[in-house]
Amino acid sequence: MEHDDSDSAKLAYCRSRLILGDFYFIHHRDLAKAWKHYVPVWKLAQKLYQANPFSRDTKWNLANIAYRMGVTVA
Repeated sequence: MEHDDSDSAKLAYCRSRLILGDFYFIHHRDLAKAWKHYVPVWKLAQKLYQANPFSRDTKWNLANIAYRMGVTVA
């Protein structure tokens, strides 16, 4: 199986990690585990945004992860 390193694959990875982080945050109230999933996504979303700041999908991911990280620290 080939490794897909495209932006769409990276965005899919971001979304799945966000969902997993949400699972730990909402259902288990485990902020530490949620944060472990949110931080790598934040870093990847920043890289994707820097590479293509006009992409609607990268803006969407960056906004979503920023919201989630803000909620967990509040």
